[in-house]
Amino acid sequence: MPLRPLDEDVLTEICIDLATNHYGFLYVDEVSGDIADEYESSDVGMLNAQTVGRSDLKAFLKELASNPDENFERLRPGVYFRNPFGRDDREVFEVLAELFAGRQQVVTVEQIRNQFGIAPDDIEFFITELEKRGYLFRIAAGSEKYYSVGSKLEEDHGQNLLEDELRDRSLTGPPLGQLSHDELEEIIQVSATSDVIHYLERNEELIIDLDGEYLIRDTIEAYGEWLAQEIADDIAEELEAAGYAMHTNEYEEVAVSAVENRTDVLDQVGPEHRSDVVKNVVTALDDELNAERDDGIVVHREPFENEIDAHAERIVQPVLGSGAAATPTAKLAEVESDIESLQIADAEATNKYLQRRVHERAEELIREDF
Repeated sequence: MPLRPLDEDVLTEICIDLATNHYGFLYVDEVSGDIADEYESSDVGMLNAQTVGRSDLKAFLKELASNPDENFERLRPGVYFRNPFGRDDREVFEVLAELFAGRQQVVTVEQIRNQFGIAPDDIEFFITELEKRGYLFRIAAGSEKYYSVGSKLEEDHGQNLLEDELRDRSLTGPPLGQLSHDELEEIIQVSATSDVIHYLERNEELIIDLDGEYLIRDTIEAYGEWLAQEIADDIAEELEAAGYAMHTNEYEEVAVSAVENRTDVLDQVGPEHRSDVVKNVVTALDDELNAERDDGIVVHREPFENEIDAHAERIVQPVLGSGAAATPTAKLAEVESDIESLQIADAEATNKYLQRRVHERAEELIREDF
């Protein structure tokens, strides 16, 4: 020990600053010269040693690490760590943001090590600290460890999570909600791509394998909207042939058939996701076609109303202006047999619904005539 004691406050501040500047790590062999230079240029007390030797520094750091109040941990001989994850984590965030700034959203341990400049012996420890605090999300795929954006980066700094990135990329062009294998590889870009894809599909349920294409689970609604736009003309023709009205079950069957004629997605997604896709396609079709549901029947509203008006006007025309019946009820009774004989749709339930709507419209026309 020096004849005069070291200025421990000054030396502590120097060591903390150097560790903080290297994401918490202090490698004594690398920075002992810097510590000595900074100490000698600092305003130390007159009764303290004006220089710090290597052996004195090692003894001081050992004592510093034994003090629980200083949060200074000895990892192994010559290597110390002070938790850098305080209120201000901008430096750690900036390094991670740069790491995930490109198209790649899955990285390796080696990429993280190179980005931070951490020694190989310490990178597992550092990554564990990052993972515990939500900076990184671990993907346990195959025999390797891969990482993506953690929840804290998303919550505190707005960095996209992997599922957000998958969703956003899949919505950039048709078919909406879907990525090709090449597009998914751009996001992953690690040697064990197939292992990571399998993990995302099986463990996280983020993607659905469509045999070389991938449906992003969170975008099934958007995918259903895109499919609905693709088949809307076909469904409109089917509705026209059915008198612009179908029972809901038939309507869904026609929609499913139209989807199957265009893609094998319903077979590829499996039974656990099939109903979700069909539900979203049918819901989007209602909006696309301006369809309405009434008493278990789906109607293509505008052409349906025109069709009902045409049938009602044709049937009531002979009795309008006629004096044969003195009341609206009597005139309606004259045309009821014509309404009941209408055969607009093949399905009995749908045809009865159409007859009822024609009856309602016919009654309106007759009462308007009085």
